Amino acid sequence: MYLLSSSVFCKQITCPRSELLAIYSATRMVTEIESLIEEHLAACDFCGAETQLLTKYPPTEEKFAPPEIPENLRCLAEAILCHHAPASQFSQSIAFEKQGLTLTDA
Repeated sequence: MYLLSSSVFCKQITCPRSELLAIYSATRMVTEIESLIEEHLAACDFCGAETQLLTKYPPTEEKFAPPEIPENLRCLAEAILCHHAPASQFSQSIAFEKQGLTLTDA
């Protein structure tokens, strides 16, 4: 169905968004976009596989809530992203937590 290429099997910057591939697989658009997508699918194994997957298992309308981030992980991420604390402070904290059990304690 799709031509195989020797390119790396991953999403590239030139690949259409997954939402556009889902619309394409569900409705078979009759526009100039359809021909652009078909041209891309002929050259991109990843998007061809993604389109086959979306055709077989269409996206659901169900909305999912993101899981709660653990407090200590959120604080660590905020500190790293906002540069509030030096990285050495976190490595000391992690080392302290790992010191809880050792082989000699068993």
